[in-house]
Amino acid sequence: MKRAAILFLLVSMLLVSGAAVAADAIDRVRNWAHTQLEAELQKEELNLTMMASLSLPLVTDVQRNRDAASLALIERIVRSITAVPVDERQCGELAAVHLISRFFGRVERAFTSTDFLDRIDGCIGDETLFDLTNALIFYCGHTELDAETLVPRGLERLLEAQQPDGIFMPGEGDAWYYLTSHALLAMHYCKADPQRIELTRAAIARHLPEFQKTEFIDGLAESLIYLRWTGDRTPGEAGYVGYLRGRVAQDGGVCFRHARGCEKHWHPAGRVWQAMRGGPAHRRRNPAADHAAEAVVIYDLQRPGAFGMLSQGAARRADSAARSLSSRHDFDIIPDPR
Repeated sequence: MKRAAILFLLVSMLLVSGAAVAADAIDRVRNWAHTQLEAELQKEELNLTMMASLSLPLVTDVQRNRDAASLALIERIVRSITAVPVDERQCGELAAVHLISRFFGRVERAFTSTDFLDRIDGCIGDETLFDLTNALIFYCGHTELDAETLVPRGLERLLEAQQPDGIFMPGEGDAWYYLTSHALLAMHYCKADPQRIELTRAAIARHLPEFQKTEFIDGLAESLIYLRWTGDRTPGEAGYVGYLRGRVAQDGGVCFRHARGCEKHWHPAGRVWQAMRGGPAHRRRNPAADHAAEAVVIYDLQRPGAFGMLSQGAARRADSAARSLSSRHDFDIIPDPR
């Protein structure tokens, strides 16, 4: 009886310790993200892609914890964005503004009118495969508009590019992953054949061990989020989340690829923050958290980097290239499934 009590006490202590470690990592990355947003809000021209990407975990914080600091940041972002007249916005900015507003609507902070989409007409192209994928995500996942009318044969054209193994761009480097992950969400939101969706889900899931081995933090965290949304729980997910938790620096920053001396960036930080927060069991009980577990980011497909263990110098170069491409995003798509 005494042994059972001792065993129970030890197990309880381990569980409490594990929960404390998880909470500490979340607090650190939240504080880091808040600091980045505070600094960005001091600038004359906001990085709307950054705002859109970090809005995802901010909204989750408000929905799940009623976090006052995150809500205050959301309100400051709204004030900063609305201070610039719509007529002075570029095409890519208009799309980002629409997406941020739609997402903030989940915490009753939407700020664009219903006719706002009329101003975006012509801003979202579909010339390249990557543009096509993002156009489908935007129209199918973020508007009530008819995607088939706006992007003729869009889903059909996308499916023509799907390889037998589910990948959408064979070859080395990270480009195949970002196109494939975007294609997965495009198929999901545009209601493609479930078998075609599952083929791509399986392809991404097969690469999770490789992402961990090569310390591809951004890809691993993003994959877990997208796989959660588009289907069943990923085998070994808890282990992957634990690994990601260990890649959060003491100051809360996260790198695209983890390596000594790598530079931290808001995008992987936001993805890791969200991956640590949105577990499948909780999402099934909480539709709001289910919605908040999703995000897509538009990437330049010329990003260098290949799978395999990177040397320290190569890891730095890949990380630098990854951060550079993020500054060239037109906008950050946050899907809004119905």
